[in-house]
Amino acid sequence: MVKVKICGLTNQADYNLACQLGADYAGFVFYRKSLRFIEPELARKLVRQAKYQAIKVGVFVNEQASIIREIYDYVGLDIVQLQGDEEPDFCRQLGLPYWKAIRAKDTSDVEKLKKFPGDIFLLDSFSGVAYGGTGKQLARSLLREALKTGKKIVVAGGLSALNIGKIIEMKPFGVDVCSSLEDSPGKKNAAKMINFFREINLHNS
Repeated sequence: MVKVKICGLTNQADYNLACQLGADYAGFVFYRKSLRFIEPELARKLVRQAKYQAIKVGVFVNEQASIIREIYDYVGLDIVQLQGDEEPDFCRQLGLPYWKAIRAKDTSDVEKLKKFPGDIFLLDSFSGVAYGGTGKQLARSLLREALKTGKKIVVAGGLSALNIGKIIEMKPFGVDVCSSLEDSPGKKNAAKMINFFREINLHNS
């Protein structure tokens, strides 16, 4: 079964719906320059008031290790997603469960997977203007190369109900979806989310 992460959650209704529909992971972005940034206080509130829960992932970009640890404990996160230019030594010394995101534009970027410790990596499409959430599709050829490394790959970049079936056929560990389910950055569309999970359930067996 391919795991599902819904990222860029900023409000109670979207968090509740994502969990209720069956999201395995819920992503909160703690990068202040992101249009989907959420204050740690609000993320903590969403988690505490939710009836349903998913595994909580905090997204950070080139943040200080001390701040990451502080937010991790305060919100009650389960995993840290390192979305920036973090080096292998930083990941080793962080001392928390993490996914390293690789923004891939060619096979040389995919090769970076081998330099990092850990089993699970997020493979995202490369953008020169943002660290994620652009809606730009990841080339499937790069996903194929990443899967050959033997690492568990979470696929991000331009995923939607229209193409998720083809991605599931490639059997990654998981998929990460954000902008295709939104009305605007940080505000999900309930109908799009329901349709997306309908497609996930159709293909994910």
